[in-house]
Amino acid sequence: MLGHLAALHLRQRGHEVSAIGRTSTALWTALDVENTDELLRFIDRTRPDAILNCAGVLIQASETDV
Repeated sequence: MLGHLAALHLRQRGHEVSAIGRTSTALWTALDVENTDELLRFIDRTRPDAILNCAGVLIQASETDV
């Protein structure tokens, strides 16, 4: 939602964006952000100038897995 729109907005303005999500698409790399080792390897590989964290838990998921 917010991350998707932020990535599109930044790409449209000419920024290089390495976006991650729960599943892979043409614009997203699948990555489990709760897996610290995997996340740190991704950051080390992409060497970002900035990180915008839009990770969150959907309300429905939070109600079933408090």
